[in-house]
Amino acid sequence: MWIRSQNKTRLLKVNYVRVNDNCVEAIPGDMLYILIGRYSTEEKALKVLDMIEKHLNTQSKIVEKSMSEYIISDMNSIIFQMPQDEEVKGGEKGD
Repeated sequence: MWIRSQNKTRLLKVNYVRVNDNCVEAIPGDMLYILIGRYSTEEKALKVLDMIEKHLNTQSKIVEKSMSEYIISDMNSIIFQMPQDEEVKGGEKGD
């Protein structure tokens, strides 16, 4: 899966994503953890991981279509853009 970092400076093809405290980290092919997003709480970071999972499920449904039905405009759905902290609803301390 392709993920663009929260600060938009990296576009990575990742093999693995994890939450480490309030950060979301990914492993591209070189087996080093790279920070791709930082959030105010661990709960928000976990919500982003849920968003990535949902995106993957949506992406797999697109791939299941025959290639003749695959439209170039769907290419944007292949890349997950890490949201900014304020874009993640819930996950606040006390929620």
